[in-house]
Parts: sequence; C-alpha cells; structure tokens
Amino acid sequence: MTSEEVHQFNNIWLSGKNSASTGVLKINSHGLGWKNKAGASETIDGSLLQTANWVRTGRTFQVELIMKGGVATMRFDGFKETDHDLIQKFMKQHFSVDLTRIDLATQGFNWGEAEITGSTLQFNVEGKRAFEIPLSTISQCAHQNTAGVKHDVVLQFEQDDTGNDENESLVEIRFYVPPGGGDGGELNSAQAFQQEILSKSDVTTSTNAAKLVTLPDVQVLGPRGRFDFEMHSSFMKLHGKTFDFKVLYSNITRLFQLPHPTQNQVFVVISLDPPIRHGQTRYPHLVLLYNIDSPVTAKLNVTDEQLEKFREKVPDLDRELNGEGYDIICKVFKAITGKKVTLPGTFKSKQGATAVKCSVKAFEGFLYPLERSLFFIYKPAIHIRYEDISLVELARMAEPAVAGAAGAAKSFDIIVNLKSNVQHVFTNIPKAEYEPLLQLMQDKNLNVKNLVSTAGLGGDAESDGEPEVSQRRAASQAASIGKKMMAEADDDDDDSEDDDDFQEKEEEDVSEEYDSQPEDDEDAGSGDADGADDSDDDEKPKKKTEKRKAEDGGSQSKKARSDAGSSKKEKSAKKEKKEKKAKKEKKDKKDK
Repeated sequence: MTSEEVHQFNNIWLSGKNSASTGVLKINSHGLGWKNKAGASETIDGSLLQTANWVRTGRTFQVELIMKGGVATMRFDGFKETDHDLIQKFMKQHFSVDLTRIDLATQGFNWGEAEITGSTLQFNVEGKRAFEIPLSTISQCAHQNTAGVKHDVVLQFEQDDTGNDENESLVEIRFYVPPGGGDGGELNSAQAFQQEILSKSDVTTSTNAAKLVTLPDVQVLGPRGRFDFEMHSSFMKLHGKTFDFKVLYSNITRLFQLPHPTQNQVFVVISLDPPIRHGQTRYPHLVLLYNIDSPVTAKLNVTDEQLEKFREKVPDLDRELNGEGYDIICKVFKAITGKKVTLPGTFKSKQGATAVKCSVKAFEGFLYPLERSLFFIYKPAIHIRYEDISLVELARMAEPAVAGAAGAAKSFDIIVNLKSNVQHVFTNIPKAEYEPLLQLMQDKNLNVKNLVSTAGLGGDAESDGEPEVSQRRAASQAASIGKKMMAEADDDDDDSEDDDDFQEKEEEDVSEEYDSQPEDDEDAGSGDADGADDSDDDEKPKKKTEKRKAEDGGSQSKKARSDAGSSKKEKSAKKEKKEKKAKKEKKDKKDK
C-alpha cells in the first residue's frame, strides 16, 4: 500500500477576509485544504475545479482557482516561482486542470473595459487584466446622478473587521462610464452598468425564501431618506430610492427606543461598529423616526424551529406582526440579533419628559440622560457613556438676566470632556433643567465643575412665575423641533423669534417715555440754567425730572440732557446763521 501524495506550502494566505494572517496550504489527490494560525480554514473539492491560473503579484505569485459554473473563486497568495511546475503537474494529473499563466496590465492606464465574469468584476486594459473585484465584497452600488455628475457608478465595499485598525483597505471605487450605449431605452450607459452589477451581486439579489421579514417605508433621519428594511438571517438590507446599504447583524452593537418629548413620536436608534458610509460621511448610528398611532403589519417568513428560537428572546413574538412600527422593529431586531433594547431610565425633566431640549453647534435636538449613558438626537447622533467622562463643566450659569439679552438668562451650556480628550458641547439648555440634570450627574458620581447654588439663580428665568405657561412653551418648542425633523429641515429658531418680540416691545416703551413730551426736559434744563422768575413753573419740571431719574436711572437722565443739549445747539446754529444773513444783506445794500 503506497502512501498518498501530499504537498505542503507554508506562509500562504487566502486573499480576502482572512488575509490578516498566513497559514499552511496542503494539496492531495482529493483537493486542497488551507488553515491559518487563527484557526480559520477552507477546503476545496478537486472535482469542482474548472480553471486554475498562475498570477504574478509583486515578489510572490498567486494561484487562482475558479469553481465550475463560476459560482466561486478562491485566491491563495505567497507562492514562489519554483512552485509553479510542481503545482501544474499535480493539478493536471489529479484534477485534469491546466495551470494557466495570466499576464497583468502594468502600463498604469486607468481606462479600459469592465466585464463581469462569473462572480467577479474584471477591468481589462488592452486585453490584459488590470484588476478584479469579487462581487460578494460589494456592499453598495449606486449611480451618481447629481448636477454635473451623471455618468459615475460608485462601488462601496464591506469593511474587514478581522484585520488590525492600522491596516489599509479599499472602501470605495468609482467608475466613469462614457455616455452612449445603454439598453437603448430609458437607461443610459452608467445606469445599465449599475443594473448589471446589481443583478449579479449580493447587494439586492435575494430570494423571498431568504427574507425573514420586510418592513417597508421606514423614515431614517441619518442617513436621510425612506428605506425598505429587508431582514435576512445574518444581515439586513436597506433599499432606498438612490442608495442601498447592507448591514451585518454582527456590526450592530446597541438598540435604543427613545420617546419624543411631545409623546407623539418615537426614535429607534441602531448603533453600528464599524459605521456605514454614505459618500464621505460615516454614520455610527441609524436614527429611525416613527409616529405614534400609525400601526403597521408584517409577516415573519420563518420555520417553526426558527420561531421557537426567536421566542426564547421575545416570548410574545408571532408570525403575524401587528402594532406600532417602532415596537415591531425592536422585537424583530431583538429576536434576530439578541441585543437588548435600551429604554429611558428614571430621569425626568422639569416638564416631566425623558429628554431636555438643547443644541449641538447649529443643530437643535434632544439630550437623553439614560441609566448608563447620554444620547443626543439627532444631528449628529452622539452617544456618551458615563464611564468615559472625565469632567462635566457648566457654562453661563452665573450670568444675570439683562434687559435685551434674554437668552443669557434663560439657558446654560454643558461641556462634556471625555477621557480620550474629546469634548462635546451642548448649548441652550433651559435653566429650569439645571436641578434635574445636576441631580443626575451627582447620582452617577460624575466630576462636575462650576456648580451654582439654585438659590442664586433668582428663580426660573424661563417660567416667569407661571409654571403652566413654561410647560406649554416647552411643549410647543419640542413639537416644533419634531415637525422640522419630520420635514428634514435643520434650521429652527423658535427662541430667537421670542426674543425679537420682546425687544420690539421694549423699544416701543422707550419711545413712549422719551418722545411723548420731548420739550419738557429741554424747558426744565433751560429754566434751571437761566434762573426764571416763575418759581412754580420751575418747581414742576424739577419734580418731574427727579421722579424720572428715580424710575429710569442715570442712563435715561443722560439721554434727556443729551437731547436738551442738542436742541440748544440747533437753536444757536440757527441764530448764528440768521445773523450772518442779516449782515450780508446790510453790506449788499451799502454797496449799492
């Protein structure tokens, strides 16, 4: 009995997801087997091999194995040039497959022809292969249809979560497809190229049997748009009008269900690591918005065994899903991913809500103090764990109420410093929320700087002694923000409108005080200066002036004196002008 012929090659790595570490490749008469140091392994049945190619990749060589039907392609890198003859002879003898040499295009040209061969997108320059992309690695394929850019097709790729953070990887490639061609109908050449990739890739290709459930027309605030959520066993797909996204369940880290302060909407947040990309923007949190009292229906396409497995995580889960959209999507995610859905904690604002209104830079939103973290919604969505906070600073707390600057008295800022030297600033927080927020920070043992006694605040600057009015005002402002989020508009200026009204009223009062009898001050000033004989007439303006000084302060008296002085100057100028005119007339008469 002869021993089976086995050949072993060391320091070989599998191109693609497991390229971070090398392994050992063994070949025998039945096929090939590869295993790396991390324990990942791949086996290939020799009878399924259709084509084998030998490709030079820098200093080493690659063996490219294509399965029958083109359903899969495996690439092993790290071979030496001396290994070619041995592998060629072995494959010809046992698998009846020739090892063909492939010459790559090395001119450096970036124009050529793109074609799909099996499960691979290949780009050729002058008949030689420049590069190729496995269709299975494409996470998104979009046709760029913006002003001035109508012939670009953008491919985005899944990020490799097994490699080190220092490793560089390709995340996006853009093809320019010259105009002309197409399918002869409504699609141009770029759209036809996009549809060809989508039809043969895993971005949108899926059978109904593979779908667990589809949740249509879900409003997403970031990235903005409406998407159909297509749930599969290991990933979900978001189908929009322009862009499609593919999200692995393994990338979902947290789930949140946060009610809107107006109690008529609910935010559902899906935290991702790594985040999804939309152009140059990364989205670590998907923010979904649902209206209350808008029931939806859906159906789970699962077997009895799968349903029982899901019920271990969500006991009341049924095949027929009926109810509020936010409740259904949270149940589905919890059943599939096993992630816990985080709800608001015990915090209550002055108005009894679970969040406080504030701003980050120019964007208004809501800050949710949860049991273990802070969450700002929505633009940008910011999640801060208490354990990552080194210091919390309170700013603009001690500023007094100043006429004409109501914003300084009505709100304050919170500056959150993280242990990673990152700083988040939340501005325009109503001062009425100081006490509940301070109590929360103290309960969570956070280091707080610039504390102010509540007795020194001089009351609630925003309530004006009327708590019910303050609550109605806060509810109105929260509802306004909610409407603007629904309309996907980011500019909200409710506070500034209130301040403008206040300032206009103040200016009218000033006008009434100073302009109603403008000559009284002038007469009083001139009477005092000239020493008139009528003492009764002099006494009245003096008393009136003293009373106005007591009520309005020195600044108003200064303005009155300024008006009187300016009036005297005007009279003096007129008199001088009149005298000059008289002298000139007299001189002209004398000359005649």
